[in-house]
Amino acid sequence: MAESSWRLYWERARENLRAAETLLRGEPPLPNAAASRAYYAAFHAAIALLLARTDYRPKENEWAHDQVQAQLNLRCIRRRKLLEAKYGPTLLYLLSHRRSADYLPRGVSQKKADEALKRATEFLEAIRSLLEEPA
Repeated sequence: MAESSWRLYWERARENLRAAETLLRGEPPLPNAAASRAYYAAFHAAIALLLARTDYRPKENEWAHDQVQAQLNLRCIRRRKLLEAKYGPTLLYLLSHRRSADYLPRGVSQKKADEALKRATEFLEAIRSLLEEPA
């Protein structure tokens, strides 16, 4: 179950990253939608990593945003040192942009959306290499 489960989340992460790229590079660019998708790419990648490389499982299989952030930092960065510490704030950074994009009238700028996509891409690349390694 866990083997196939992490792969489903990983595919969702990659799909969201492709969507963010498409939304940002389209004419006209859609920075708010792109920032939102960039966050979800990273969020689903973090879940994939937690499933593939840790024993953490949420109650009733509900992946709360704050718990994914906390467990990623605790289990994958501090304890097991799977990810570099520089990736610790990535989910919070992207979440702040998603909240602005989804809920605030001003949304996010093209520049902020570009940075969100860049950070999400780097985050997924770091996780991809861990998912390809034997546990």
